[in-house]
Amino acid sequence: MSGVQLVVTPTNLRFHAPFTYFQKRLITLLNPSDMAMIYSIHKGDDKNLSIDNLRGRIEPFDTTEITVTLEAFEGDLPVPCSLEVRSISEGAIDKEEEGWNSIDVKIEMEPAKNFHSGDELLRMRLKPEDLAKTIEEQYRPVCSECS
Repeated sequence: MSGVQLVVTPTNLRFHAPFTYFQKRLITLLNPSDMAMIYSIHKGDDKNLSIDNLRGRIEPFDTTEITVTLEAFEGDLPVPCSLEVRSISEGAIDKEEEGWNSIDVKIEMEPAKNFHSGDELLRMRLKPEDLAKTIEEQYRPVCSECS
């Protein structure tokens, strides 16, 4: 493992149901050193995820953004997985075969949340009649001729 390591943020990506449309999340890679860094991103066998720029070079004190896209799908939730972001300084790539640093980025799939109108009103501590009164007050006509 090499001494210089990229700063990866965030280390936890969350995608939300429904998964019938594609969703994108960004990962930022920061090179805090005075040497250029080489990075490589390894994903599991999840066919629903695509990543732009699986490999690249980051100049000293620079950043790059990686887009992780969850493709649209129907059916069961995929098993949560993770990405492995590996990095090594450009000068050490020929000298060290096993000098790569590694950071895991956890990927979570959030199932759909079912809200029942009654439960939602309880959480808001409103009675249905109070809610109706609030809506009427908010949408009262401004001019006297319209009422």
